[in-house]
Amino acid sequence: MDVSFQATEKIRKLTFGFADKDDIRKLSVVRVFRSESFDGLGSNIKNGLYDLAMGPTDFHSVCTTCGKGFRDCTGHFGHIELPLPVYNPMLEDILRKVAKMVCVECCRVSVSGRTTFLFIKQLKNLSAGRIEVVFALKEVIESRVVRTKAELIALVNALESRWRYEGRSAGGSEAIGSLRREIMRGYFKLNSAKCDKCTRKNTQYVYSEGKMFLRNVVRDKAAVDGQILVAPVRVLSDLRKVWKNDRKILRALLPGITADSFFVRVVPVMPNRFRPLSAREGEDKFECSTSRLLGDILRKGNEIVAMSKNENEDRVRRILDLAGEMQKSLAALYGLSRSNPQKDPTFVPGVKQIIEGKNGLFRNNIMGKRVLDVPE
Repeated sequence: MDVSFQATEKIRKLTFGFADKDDIRKLSVVRVFRSESFDGLGSNIKNGLYDLAMGPTDFHSVCTTCGKGFRDCTGHFGHIELPLPVYNPMLEDILRKVAKMVCVECCRVSVSGRTTFLFIKQLKNLSAGRIEVVFALKEVIESRVVRTKAELIALVNALESRWRYEGRSAGGSEAIGSLRREIMRGYFKLNSAKCDKCTRKNTQYVYSEGKMFLRNVVRDKAAVDGQILVAPVRVLSDLRKVWKNDRKILRALLPGITADSFFVRVVPVMPNRFRPLSAREGEDKFECSTSRLLGDILRKGNEIVAMSKNENEDRVRRILDLAGEMQKSLAALYGLSRSNPQKDPTFVPGVKQIIEGKNGLFRNNIMGKRVLDVPE
């Protein structure tokens, strides 16, 4: 290391985001589409969960990507292509809130344009550090006084000109971050029986247990108790329209999140060294919990592909059921399963539980000090 080198740049901000399907494909060295890992002779199957392209599985094998052995190869990612999109378990809570605000008839946010305008201005002034303007706009929203768009614009301009720019970052203070979350909660709570944009009765999306339903559906014969199950592909299409029609408020509320962020089309497969096999010399090899969950996702995906080629009357219903099961397997892989590990004998620990089990190692080794917080 050159100790005489002086850095000319300083890191002022660090942000986190989700890797999209293109990022995962670029990172991957092999597509995994076979649910079997080993053949009858115990050899690694190509395009299986333990393909040697993702790294050696023991001291006797060699990585086919970098040519290194078990000790030196750091491992390489693979990926699984899902036959249809499933909901991102990491964003379930946000999806549930967004879905309730969507008007299915016109694919717009059902909140009035004037109220939305005030919330956008709140968030922009918060980012600019004009806290007094944020609280003043909050009083305007809570007063429920009916004003025209021109009157609101004049009011906002007057408030902004009264308070000078203070140069504070919205992410630089815990109090400001808390205020931002409060603004978001306030907007997500707004709801009405009719859409303010098209004035039609608001037929809502309702997200529950990994499935999306249309509520207040009375014309469709397939509706049960006023609800009908909707395919994720249809939901994705509608959310893309919503993001296009109301991108200003959605970008302000959910920066860095798009309609596609709520769906998973490609699942990353961790390198083999991070999914160690359990085996003794001369005995059968047993996959780790992560590999078993990935295998479940693969099998469900293959069943969906096979079912889509059939001409059965209940084909669509069966595909949606399989997609729901694949959704549960994906949530379990992330460690976000709703199963109680104390009561469910079939519970399989996911990535979250594995990381939590190493909590002490993170606490004692990050920067060589004992820390109070660790990333989840």
